[in-house]
Amino acid sequence: MAAENAGIRVQEATTCFLCGGVGTQLYGDLSDRLLDAPGSWNLRCCKVCEVTWLDPQPLPDDIGKLYGNYYTHQPSEKWQPGSIRWKLRQAVQGAMFGFANYPSTWLWRLFGITVGRLSAP
Repeated sequence: MAAENAGIRVQEATTCFLCGGVGTQLYGDLSDRLLDAPGSWNLRCCKVCEVTWLDPQPLPDDIGKLYGNYYTHQPSEKWQPGSIRWKLRQAVQGAMFGFANYPSTWLWRLFGITVGRLSAP
């Protein structure tokens, strides 16, 4: 039966998912202070194989709710299509990795090749 942890549906996980051993609590009542993921969590460790896991565990359908405030999920204006940084990244990717249709002008291709050669080992 699923419970809730700050709006995240969770299930209790007191035994090891790898070997089935009993888990002892290492840390309790943990919160994400860096990126402010919701909920309060515990870490357990298996006495048999020493695997560590989260207890309670979020249900698969609710895992995405934990990452809403992560920097990788927020749009960044400086990397939007058409910006200088976006064009620079495309030029380097096109030159170093051969991405098709990156970049669109000879000047950007030249820049990508130059930067690619400078950063190659």
